[in-house]
Amino acid sequence: MNGRKNNFSGKVTAYIILTFIVSSLVVLIGLLIYNSRNIEGLKEYFPAFKTTILLINSMIDLLSSMPVIIIFTSLTCFTFFFSMGKFQSLSFRYSDISTPAFTLFIIFLIFVALSEFFINPFLTRKLEYQKRLSNLANASLQKIEKDKHNKKYNEAIFALKVYEKVNPDDPEISRLKRELNTLLQQATEITRKPAVKNENIKKEPLIGFYARGKAEYEKGNYYLALYYMERALKLHRDNEEIKKLYYRVKRKVNSLLGALTIKEEELKRLIQKKERGITALDNKDYYTAYKIFKELKTKYPNLEDINLYFKEAEKNILQNDYYTTELEKIAWMPGYSNIIFIDTSGYLNVVGKMIEWGGNYYFYDIQRYPLKSSSLKSTKWKYGKWINNAIKLKNKNVLKKIPEEKIKYYNIFPFVDPYYLPLITNNTRIRKELNIYERIKLTGPLKNSGANISELEIYLAEKIGILSAMYVLTLLGASLGWVKRCFHERLPKIKMLLFFALFPPTTCLIYRLYTGANKVLIYFHRYVTRILNIKLLPYFLIIQLIISIVVTLYFLTRKVEEI
Repeated sequence: MNGRKNNFSGKVTAYIILTFIVSSLVVLIGLLIYNSRNIEGLKEYFPAFKTTILLINSMIDLLSSMPVIIIFTSLTCFTFFFSMGKFQSLSFRYSDISTPAFTLFIIFLIFVALSEFFINPFLTRKLEYQKRLSNLANASLQKIEKDKHNKKYNEAIFALKVYEKVNPDDPEISRLKRELNTLLQQATEITRKPAVKNENIKKEPLIGFYARGKAEYEKGNYYLALYYMERALKLHRDNEEIKKLYYRVKRKVNSLLGALTIKEEELKRLIQKKERGITALDNKDYYTAYKIFKELKTKYPNLEDINLYFKEAEKNILQNDYYTTELEKIAWMPGYSNIIFIDTSGYLNVVGKMIEWGGNYYFYDIQRYPLKSSSLKSTKWKYGKWINNAIKLKNKNVLKKIPEEKIKYYNIFPFVDPYYLPLITNNTRIRKELNIYERIKLTGPLKNSGANISELEIYLAEKIGILSAMYVLTLLGASLGWVKRCFHERLPKIKMLLFFALFPPTTCLIYRLYTGANKVLIYFHRYVTRILNIKLLPYFLIIQLIISIVVTLYFLTRKVEEI
């Protein structure tokens, strides 16, 4: 008996899976042909990305069509394949096909749920990313040609580096590199000028600082000796001999009295100012250190240690700040335009353009309008960069410490991360790109930002409606197909031809009618909840559950004798 059941179960599983795979492949091929005709004529897509965009787009359409494919699979199998002679015998029972078929349909239901809640949003986001890369590749090549024509070879080389990151497999990259480097070299040789030397203090090698400091100390030039010992200690912090001489020199300098020559006075000011800068660095007051070493660097450009201190302060500041030149350099890149959102401070923000590049988000032409307080004024900013969960605003290319009480005026604090800002005015992208986890987490913040996003209950009800439509119509189609079946040893060709010609569009139409009815039901329930204060989701779930139970019982209780 168990062998007979296993035999029937294996055949049922094989027929359902094979029919599902064949149907999916036919639909996928049709989608590829249809989408390829649409995509080939679009010049906005870069050739290297068209195939990827085509495949992802077709996969999204296929997954969206999956409920219809599954309904059609169940209808085909129960109408034709399971009424063939190999399934009919004296020992045959309807449960031999209904049980494994029901199990497969549940698996299909889980797969469709994963598609709706996770896979489709992931692929849609992937598609959007490929489109951005395609646009960036086009813009990069245009930028290279434009800068080459205008003899801005450094900018052209940067654009080529961007293009190489976007489309590294292009064989033309090597040729363009050689061409641009040659043009840059020729232009540099023509415009090269002798470097201006600073005569204040001569540049010393990075070796021998200790020896020079010791020699100056022995000569009695204590200020100059301290200068060299400071540099030696910077390079060899753990050297006890250097430490001893450094502190000896420092005591001499501190106790030194009497008139100073002009050069010694200058050296003393340099040493004192540098000490203040080093103290600021040690205290992590990087803006003060930056200001001090920038002044020293401007006056003494040949002093390598000053430059190193300056870079250290600058590096620490740039972890939480930026130069506007960083944004000017990439302003030519394509991005998202006309972004509008409300922030946590009650401002309506209008961003002219947002660019995502290198893991950072850059903002251009920002206008801020207060929504409530009359004491706040509208402001305009040229640049902004996403740093530490805020958009840091700037108009000038300076690194300047902002007082604590004014931080909110120089920063925008959105309710959501920058990736979601372009979605606020695009409800279609919200619906397609957000998975269920993001939908649960971000519904409130997106609403606060000004997005016209539906309530979480409505979103869940719509998704449950899709799953319910697939489940109900799959079992109902299988049951009705089994009731109306005709026994045959071989599949009737003409009947099957008519079936495959008429039933796919009919199945699609019935599915859309069912999901449309669910949407009407959701809207009606939403209206009722406002009056009777009834939660939508539990009420909708109860209705769908009742329908599903009735259809499940109808499917599982069919009999083999019914013809």
